Amino acid sequence: MTFPQGDGEKLSQLIEKLLDDPDSAAPYRLEIPAHLETLQLDRVTDRYLEAFEKLYALQAGEGMSRRKAVQRAFEELNAI
Repeated sequence: MTFPQGDGEKLSQLIEKLLDDPDSAAPYRLEIPAHLETLQLDRVTDRYLEAFEKLYALQAGEGMSRRKAVQRAFEELNAI
């Protein structure tokens, strides 16, 4: 379940849905360990490093503009 950042109304609807049907939360509970793994400090810092390395490679190695490099790096990192 996702909701747009800052959309409290959508968040409250999703919470209400889960409260009305607790069994619908089961698949999300299974994903908790994997999600928490992505939030560990070493994993977060590794992702930042990946991003900076990708930006450098695109700008310095391929001569890409900063704006285009940021966009491409973001797309590539989110595809992982």
